[in-house]
Amino acid sequence: MGTIHTHYLIRRGRLLSLLSLTLSCIVSNSHEETIRRNQISVDFLFGTSTSAYQTEGAILEDGRGLSNWDVFSHIPGKIETGENADTADDHYHLYLQDIDLMHSLGVNAYRFSISWARILPRNIIDNLLLWIEPFVTLYHHDLPQELEDSYGGWLSPLIQEDFGYFAEIYFKKFGDRVKYWNSLNEPNLYAHLAYLRGMYAPGRRSEMEPFTVLHNMLLSHGRAAYLYRSC
Repeated sequence: MGTIHTHYLIRRGRLLSLLSLTLSCIVSNSHEETIRRNQISVDFLFGTSTSAYQTEGAILEDGRGLSNWDVFSHIPGKIETGENADTADDHYHLYLQDIDLMHSLGVNAYRFSISWARILPRNIIDNLLLWIEPFVTLYHHDLPQELEDSYGGWLSPLIQEDFGYFAEIYFKKFGDRVKYWNSLNEPNLYAHLAYLRGMYAPGRRSEMEPFTVLHNMLLSHGRAAYLYRSC
């Protein structure tokens, strides 16, 4: 069985629509094979991936503001287990140890997202570049709550300008070191779960709002792509 995830990728000045196919296979013990890292070409990107809200923690440190997930996860009944990611994996404090762990596993690519609510992260990128190629995701479903409160977040065309400003900051600051940029993670899934089914922040249920959200996401992606080529 497998699942297809859609991402929007900006790579070295070219705009690509990336379909990544993740297959989960069940095999019997008699057919299992051990594959070692040294058996794989050095050109092959063997990577791991995370998102900021799911791993970072430290939600109120170094000037970070609240995200829509910080608010959503603290509303009673929204999360089945009542958990939140206030601490999560504490990746914000332990990122150097996490990089060492990835390197020890033979990982040479790491896809991670930047919290829009944090705006300027610790310099994980420079430390990654010692061994690991960074793949940076600008938006992985965590929106600054301020934008949600001010004009409705992805429901408003105003977000297109704000997303462009956010993206431009990172292109200018890290563009000399980051070759691979992913603008929006799984916009189709996000619109469906956040605005149709109410399972993701901001937890809305509407038949029409997902189309508005996707419209603004597509135009925001286009703005980011244009700015990337201009930087």
